[in-house]
Amino acid sequence: MKRPLVWLVDDLKSNRSKFRRDHSRHFRVRAFHDTCDVLDALRSKCPDALLCDIYFFPEGEAKQIEQQVDTDAKKIRILGTKMDAEDRQEGIELAERIKEHYDGRPPFPIFAYTSKGPYLLETRGFNRVERAGLRWLFKRISPSMQRMIIFDGIAEHKKSTRKVFLVHGHKTELRRTVSGYLRKLGLVPIVLQEAPDESRTIIEKLEKYSDVEFAVILLTGDDRCDAGRRSADGHESRARQNVVLELGYFLGRLGRNRVCILYEKGVDMPSDVKGVLYKKLDLERAWQRSLRKELKHAGLSIDMKQVP
Repeated sequence: MKRPLVWLVDDLKSNRSKFRRDHSRHFRVRAFHDTCDVLDALRSKCPDALLCDIYFFPEGEAKQIEQQVDTDAKKIRILGTKMDAEDRQEGIELAERIKEHYDGRPPFPIFAYTSKGPYLLETRGFNRVERAGLRWLFKRISPSMQRMIIFDGIAEHKKSTRKVFLVHGHKTELRRTVSGYLRKLGLVPIVLQEAPDESRTIIEKLEKYSDVEFAVILLTGDDRCDAGRRSADGHESRARQNVVLELGYFLGRLGRNRVCILYEKGVDMPSDVKGVLYKKLDLERAWQRSLRKELKHAGLSIDMKQVP
């Protein structure tokens, strides 16, 4: 079994080194000391879990505070106040930016990996931690307990993640409309062309990102049929062949009850596809209600607060 990829962001080199020593046999560890580097790295890679310290001080001040935590919690609060601790909550800011980047639903759990955080945080800081969706992970518990919490967090997050793969043709505006609607439902649309290539072929990317709960297929008339090759119904347009291929792929992977086709009027429908959910794309957007119904029937948890 492949070890989970865990990213650690910490201001102290000694903490980063210790985490590697304690956990490298169980996780693939990548350590950062600068929160900006994490945002840059997320453009090409996504971890299974992110562990983020809350306060980031210059190395000398960080060591001083870390030692003070070990000896006197009361003194560390005073010291933190003198060092403007409220302005040093870069770890919470990183979690907030990541949450915003992923429209409120990061595809991995984020841990507040800290020792001094609970001693320095005031009520407002604790509220920020909660709103950012951070999970607490304390440096002073045993390595085995840390690993258990990380593994449990990854497993729990994967269960709660509601990913829907969106297969589309050339109609960019339609793709954005459907993708936006899925986000309103609290789901996570997966669009292949928006995912990093990482030197993979299209098929390899499809395999990597197809671990989803449901697939929505947009059948739009992107290709013209020759006059002699029109369908029996006289349709003059058909979907792109890659869309038809991906439709078959997800039918095999997910089953018919977890695939829904949204089709454009006048488009040629693939043959030999029986029992699949077909919903017509209409100006009144009745397709939204139909799709929502099928998603709920498939067992996906939907946020109805955002649905008109």
